[in-house]
Amino acid sequence: MGLTTLVEKIRKEEVALFVGSGLSLYAGYKGAWELKELICRKVEAYCNTEVEKKAAKSKNLLEISELLLRYAGSRNELNKILLREYKKKPEATHVHDRLSRIPHFDHIFTTNYDTLIEDSMVRRCHVIGSTGHFPIQSDRFPKVYKLHGDVNNLDEIILATRDYSRTIAGQKDHMVWNRFKDVSAYKDILFLGHSYEDSNIWEIYHDLEKHIKNLRRAKYMVCPNLATHQQQYLESIGFVYINMTAEAFLNHLYPELIDYAIADCEAQQLSLSTFERFLNFNDKNIIIKTEDHKIRVEAILERDGTSHPQVNFTVSDDVHQQLIRFQEGAIRQKSFSIAQKDLVNFSMYMSGFKFPLDASTMETLEVMHLPDELKLNIESEDGQIEHTNLCLKRYNYLDGANLEFDIHNAGFVLCLKTMKKGINVTFKLNLPKFFNSVKETADVLKFVTYLFSGKKLDFYLENQPPFPVINQKPAKVKFDKWEGQKVLEHLEQLRFLERKFKMKFSRISLEQMTEQTIEEVKFLHEVFSKGYVERPMTKVIILPDELKRYSPSEDGADPAQNKNLIIETPRVFTFYDQELPSLFPKYEILEGEFVKYNNTFAIKSRVEKIRHKLIVEADFKQMQEGRNEMVRVETFVAET
Repeated sequence: MGLTTLVEKIRKEEVALFVGSGLSLYAGYKGAWELKELICRKVEAYCNTEVEKKAAKSKNLLEISELLLRYAGSRNELNKILLREYKKKPEATHVHDRLSRIPHFDHIFTTNYDTLIEDSMVRRCHVIGSTGHFPIQSDRFPKVYKLHGDVNNLDEIILATRDYSRTIAGQKDHMVWNRFKDVSAYKDILFLGHSYEDSNIWEIYHDLEKHIKNLRRAKYMVCPNLATHQQQYLESIGFVYINMTAEAFLNHLYPELIDYAIADCEAQQLSLSTFERFLNFNDKNIIIKTEDHKIRVEAILERDGTSHPQVNFTVSDDVHQQLIRFQEGAIRQKSFSIAQKDLVNFSMYMSGFKFPLDASTMETLEVMHLPDELKLNIESEDGQIEHTNLCLKRYNYLDGANLEFDIHNAGFVLCLKTMKKGINVTFKLNLPKFFNSVKETADVLKFVTYLFSGKKLDFYLENQPPFPVINQKPAKVKFDKWEGQKVLEHLEQLRFLERKFKMKFSRISLEQMTEQTIEEVKFLHEVFSKGYVERPMTKVIILPDELKRYSPSEDGADPAQNKNLIIETPRVFTFYDQELPSLFPKYEILEGEFVKYNNTFAIKSRVEKIRHKLIVEADFKQMQEGRNEMVRVETFVAET
């Protein structure tokens, strides 16, 4: 229970760490007891009698260090021992490396004289070692407090009795010690790498009790194999004892932090900055989404941008048999749905980090086939069809395969099924709501029409010989209600208008195709490709009275063969949300003559024919200026 609670508190950044010399043992360094023995041997060299030597052996670390200072008359001998033992190359750093990848401890206190903690963090921490050494700090990195100094600053070493008197016991304004007391007031303390016989910890603990009355924060000690009476004593003074080695504890803690990091961050129990540091310390990147002040983790990535997802789940026996058939390709489906009631358990990891998903939170689980991704070229023998470098997804099944590819956002599926007489090919098409251009629309619909025409198409998959696709039962294709050939002619006419007016239709939708649109585009195509559209004219065009002055004789006879009428009001054409430039109607009445019926003035064609033309605005203005053969009409006058 104590271990579970401790891990939960560390996950929420509620624990500060106090590291003892036991952690340095993993690196081959001397612990507190071994250091005392080394100093004791040095002191014995100064002793003249066995009584003195025996007395020296009974001293604790503080007392024996103080004795050496008195015998030697300086700190030189003591410093030599410290430098020799704690500046050498460590034998192993795996425990410190594991600790360095856990940023949940934003305050790490230590009485160790070595630099293993900060060395393993490789400039990812702030080291605070004395009253005069409080650097500018940021919350981006943990703080490592050297309560007893270290071998990089020998003048600040706290080891002998006089050192304790000078600092911890004697100076209330010692900043590092005060920081420890401050942190102890609002965080639980985990003592890691300490032993029951370690005098340092009890000196510190008893002093802490003096300065902080009613200390309510929990205290944990991780230490292996304490005797029963020692455990009872720890519990009596408020410690929670956990019987583990430091290495075993960190090996237990680390995967727990990995498993709950995403869930804790999304629940805002772990700060985003610590979560990002945790990922960074473990050489990972993150993609997150923030919405309504809530954080959602989208993906965990490796440094090179790749991700390594892993999904584990268990299903009921009935569904398991169907799932096996799906995996073997016996079921022709891209995905297999598993309902929540059939999902026994579920877990998902990405690059080693667990996502907060389980069977109870999922309505369904979709298991997908991963397709082969290939390049596809399609060609026809007559050269009318040619599509290159298409991205193809091939889904393999026991009886064949499905080939999926897009041509200009139109989705195609060719279902290949092995039969006794060969391979049966069925076809599925998903047209987009809008095409981006006339050419794209024509490319897609032309391909579909060709596919059904009975003509051969060769499909080239990369590194494989081509396979032909031929429709054995040719059929005419309809798109919506329109015949395929009629739609293709309409699209070719639209492309003609694009070239004529130097414009582009960028939103082509078959839903917007109407009979009126088809007829108007056809009319414009004929006018501008042929020059005019000729139609029968069996009636007359009634003209305004103001045009009577253009009549050369009383009876309306006019020797001119053809008469031109130009309408001053332009006609506006709009196709597929794209408006064409202004066009002015021009009517050419073949062998026209002016006629009068009572007071009505009109014009008719002796050969009963009229030609419809359209002129652009520039030509219209030129005719206005030149007035060559132009009859002005203020408003459109219909035939009557």
